[in-house]
Amino acid sequence: MDKTPQLVSGTDVFGPDSRFYYSIRTRIDPAEYPQVHDFYEIILVTGGELGVLAAGARFALRPGGLLLLRPGDAHTKLEQGPCTHIDLAFPAGTARELVCYLYQDDGPLRALAELPLPPQAQLTAGDAADVQDRLARLNRLPPASAKKSALLRALLPDLFSRCLLLAGEGGSGLPDGLPAWLAAALEGLDDPANLGRPGLAYLAAQSGRSPEHICRCFRRYFGCTPSAYWNRRRLDYAVNLLTHTDLEIVDVVYESGFQSTNYFYHLFKRTFGMSPLQYKKSRLPRCL
Repeated sequence: MDKTPQLVSGTDVFGPDSRFYYSIRTRIDPAEYPQVHDFYEIILVTGGELGVLAAGARFALRPGGLLLLRPGDAHTKLEQGPCTHIDLAFPAGTARELVCYLYQDDGPLRALAELPLPPQAQLTAGDAADVQDRLARLNRLPPASAKKSALLRALLPDLFSRCLLLAGEGGSGLPDGLPAWLAAALEGLDDPANLGRPGLAYLAAQSGRSPEHICRCFRRYFGCTPSAYWNRRRLDYAVNLLTHTDLEIVDVVYESGFQSTNYFYHLFKRTFGMSPLQYKKSRLPRCL
């Protein structure tokens, strides 16, 4: 950034009783940038591609791409063809209240401030379009509507917490240097339906890489085989089902992608030191 960033103050953006500002934008005014402000801003791309220069780095945001700008992050938006994006701004005080509500302390906010770059997250294109639709519906409500404020308050924690989670995990939660093709293939595990597929074959089909190459990458970046990684993801999902649902254990086995109950029991006890039933009973609250 060659020019001195323009300072944008929260007092110019938020009214005396306002805790949020949102805008759905289809164009960029170069005269507004570079800028820096004393509040938080979430940028979410819903169509096309948006370039952002922030904190000395360049970000290429595609549909679903989300970037959290912190107070003090000097930034410039770069038009790269037709693009639609959402700006959702909120004061530092609101961020602090959200963090204290979600985490009971401000540790994640401190971690967020210490990151060298603004954190990113990735929504599906469908989720990004849903956010845009929800904001568009807010425009049909009176400006001072209590319902409008409530709907916006419900949306903000979801988007903000995605970035806080990344800050707490030191990024995406994946090993540093992990090839983009492998990170993209692993995103499919967010869908439990894919847990039941043979891991190595699934990754090969998703990435176009050979099984041998994939195994080498897993040993290098994860220190284990794709099968061991796959089973751990299945077990993590099974543990959540045991803790937070009333599914029978046999249903948990197949829901979490295992094809054999015997193998599930063996792997579960080896990992957690107890049977699935003992684990489930140990997590049952006494008051319910």
